[in-house]
Amino acid sequence: MEKASNFVVKNVETDQDVTVGSFWSEGPCIVYFLRRFGCQICRWHAKNVSQLATPLQDRNVRFVAIGPERLGWEDFVKGKFWANTEIYYDPEKKLYQELGLKRSGLFGVFGGMLTKKTWDMVGKTRSAGVSGNLKGDIYQLGGLFVVDKGGDKILYEFRQEDFNDYPDVQAIAKSLGVDYTPAPETAQPVCNSESCTMPMANADAAPKCEPGGCCEVKKVDGEPVAN
Repeated sequence: MEKASNFVVKNVETDQDVTVGSFWSEGPCIVYFLRRFGCQICRWHAKNVSQLATPLQDRNVRFVAIGPERLGWEDFVKGKFWANTEIYYDPEKKLYQELGLKRSGLFGVFGGMLTKKTWDMVGKTRSAGVSGNLKGDIYQLGGLFVVDKGGDKILYEFRQEDFNDYPDVQAIAKSLGVDYTPAPETAQPVCNSESCTMPMANADAAPKCEPGGCCEVKKVDGEPVAN
């Protein structure tokens, strides 16, 4: 990562330049390269990787997310898809190129949308309450790198071959010396006349009995839950 250390990215909120090497100057760093900030599957992966923040909190691990463009960062931050607010973008995609993060073609993007793997993945994201959009550069692929302190060693690396690929969270944790078992995936929400397991995003909204809505809203210990 010696050459990559000299690259500069921009903070999404302030637009200030930050040298990439500073990310791992004081400790190991997880650097997640998103396809787009609005990418639904990327948002879901980001949430999964962010679950490592707690088990890794004693190891001085820095969590950094980088997008290929600034578009959509506000919603990404608002949705709390990342472990913190260390979110940047690579306006000319030079760092993406340096690290060998590929770009898909038109056939790869739209052909991939028709596969069972894609729809299974979309189902998982919806079960987790994650949505997205198609705004921005839909052809860029992403990746994830775990870089040791000082940048001399890459502990884990992952590059997408297509947009359904995603990093192994357990392998990421193991590369940093931690055993981690992800929480079981949430079952697909069911909403009909008898049951609804999808939480309401807004407890004051009118309940709707359909996927993404809720048949009834009630409160347990003061918190709104679906019934």
